[in-house]
Amino acid sequence: MVGLLLTPDGPRIPLRLFLSNESGYSLEFHTYKEVLDPDTGILVFKSWGDRLGEYHGLPINTPYVTKDYLQYKRFAAQSQNTTYVYDFPELFKQALLRQWKYWSDKCGIVFDTKKELMEVSELWLDNNQQLVSIKRLPGENNCGIVAWLIKLNTPEYPEGREIYLCANDITHMIGSFSPTEDNLYDAVLKLAIQNKVPFIYISANSGARIGLAEDMKHIFKVAWNDETHPDKGFKYLYLTPSEFKA
Repeated sequence: MVGLLLTPDGPRIPLRLFLSNESGYSLEFHTYKEVLDPDTGILVFKSWGDRLGEYHGLPINTPYVTKDYLQYKRFAAQSQNTTYVYDFPELFKQALLRQWKYWSDKCGIVFDTKKELMEVSELWLDNNQQLVSIKRLPGENNCGIVAWLIKLNTPEYPEGREIYLCANDITHMIGSFSPTEDNLYDAVLKLAIQNKVPFIYISANSGARIGLAEDMKHIFKVAWNDETHPDKGFKYLYLTPSEFKA
């Protein structure tokens, strides 16, 4: 943390500096100041300047996501020959940067490296199954699908154009689909169609999630080959007549 003085006699503004290179190919530098959120009454990070960092709007006591945790996620994804889901937006950004540099060289115009190339907003379904924008750190998802609304500032559309992006998180239950994943995917797809905005889906999954509801497991009985030695296996699972009717 550092203190900034705008004038010799002015108040000291506390700033927090974050320098990271989590993905391994893009060095990120963000500066935040601490401000009081009028709605919650708690201190939150506010990005200093035009570029919004990933901590913008989060409480100042937000736990720092350690590199080991994210590196574990990335390693798990790479072991499945794919990319960690939260790195996909950064890949779009790198492609945009290359496009702008090519356009700048071709047209002989100096490219502003401080230009904000894209705006990213993660989407999630609230308790009412409505799509909302959510602010959270990479890896905090509890769903095998992650969705974003992304505004891309391209040379063809310097004012920006929107796309919707859905991708599987292969590190969450092998990216498998359950009703939770299906509902999020379906809601984002329908919104993209409604708004006539491009929809991109990056697939890396193992298909449908097959399992048994937790509230059903306890009522099943097991016909053991030998009840005193479960290690000898079982013949079948069954329900009693009363439990079957229930």
